[in-house]
Amino acid sequence: MKHNHTLTINMDPCNPGQYFACCGVLAVVDRLSSHARAWFDCSDETPRKGRFCISTCEPLGDQLLRVFDGATVSDDPLYGDAHKNPVVIVTKNVGFFYLDWWLDNDYRNPNARLKNWAGAVKIKEDRFEKWIRNMVAEVTKGISMEEIFDYSVSGKKINIDPRSAFNGSLSLGYSPKDMSFHTAVYPYVEFYGAVGLQSNRPGTKKNGFFSYYIWEEPIPFELAAITTGNQSHLGTRCFSFQQVKNKELGHNTPFGFAQPHVYGNGSSHKILKNRGDYA
Repeated sequence: MKHNHTLTINMDPCNPGQYFACCGVLAVVDRLSSHARAWFDCSDETPRKGRFCISTCEPLGDQLLRVFDGATVSDDPLYGDAHKNPVVIVTKNVGFFYLDWWLDNDYRNPNARLKNWAGAVKIKEDRFEKWIRNMVAEVTKGISMEEIFDYSVSGKKINIDPRSAFNGSLSLGYSPKDMSFHTAVYPYVEFYGAVGLQSNRPGTKKNGFFSYYIWEEPIPFELAAITTGNQSHLGTRCFSFQQVKNKELGHNTPFGFAQPHVYGNGSSHKILKNRGDYA
């Protein structure tokens, strides 16, 4: 099958939210094109700048921007609690998405290891419904698919994108949380990242770190899903990240920026020591 169209999205390989958002975009593309292939285009010389590329047999950019136009959101009353229940997103053109990765732990414990927002958050009402409205509204402004990860609004989040986390303001003598300040929210990253985490799970948490791998050869969605959290011949670079905890964030534990690994002898690897280059 000949691939005549390539879609590119600018992304930061050290931003786990953007990485999983790329996986979410691929999950949607897989439903629109049965022969899609995706890969990362990244360079050691520019560790914070990369591209996510998807080749298809037909152009899909406009469809991807509008895929959630008219979508409905409901929750599965699995736990009888709007703060924990799985979310079901029903779209007009690509079917439905059942999201419950925040419950993914031993025996589906609601106190999940990847749950990174405070317990008072109503996932359906406070997050997904508002993100869809923001994304649909932005399409009318002519947003570019290449730049969707940089589109921001003021609102609420589930802390997938580290750029949205408060950072260091207590050292300046105030807390944005106490003063009711709002940080920028990146709805495309948060939404597509939530979709991507359902299929592409990070590597097992070790010493407080999760891991994910990028791949640089064109592969289909199914292979991408198993490459994310597993070292294999497909995954060419590994990144590790933690959930951030400090007084400013309260019970929220957002994803922090990831650190790239360098490989030593054999299959062992270590985190680059110069962490400041990537924070």
